[in-house]
Amino acid sequence: MFKFSHFALVLFGLTAFSQVLSSQPEAIAGKASAAIIEGVPTPLTWQNSPANWKIVMGQTLSITAGKGTDWFVSPMDGERRDNSPRLLFKPADDFVLSAKVTVGFQSQWDAGVLVLYANDSLWAKFCFEMTVDKHPAIVSVVTKDLSDDNNSIAIPGSSVYLKVAKAGHAIFFYASEEIGRAHV
Repeated sequence: MFKFSHFALVLFGLTAFSQVLSSQPEAIAGKASAAIIEGVPTPLTWQNSPANWKIVMGQTLSITAGKGTDWFVSPMDGERRDNSPRLLFKPADDFVLSAKVTVGFQSQWDAGVLVLYANDSLWAKFCFEMTVDKHPAIVSVVTKDLSDDNNSIAIPGSSVYLKVAKAGHAIFFYASEEIGRAHV
């Protein structure tokens, strides 16, 4: 059994991410190496800095990724792409994290992502992504040396609610167009 050691908030392409977590009065912005968001159990640290980011009122985390960013290991030839900005924190052994993810889709593969991360060759991504079919959809990617992805339900618009839960050895990904109505 694999132990995922970190949780990440990730962006690909030129996109924005909304995360409802807590109430914190001040706005924090910049390219610092750490961020604190009330409601997240530990400080968050950057792995691959974004082009820009800010936390406003403790309720919205906005990330702008650089052009051409990605995090995927091709199952065809093993080519590794690993330049997406990631904001990591160490979760409890069992947890639930929910986020409203809003992406300013501009091109294929733009995405807002929640990730369970163990190490550089083992992670699981839960994405709101612009697919090859040119429509936003829920996409899951599991990487164990090579990435294996699956496109799921199409989502109209630019926002979706994502939830990741872990209980014991079980991991659950939930998505919904509205709060409180989730699809596994």
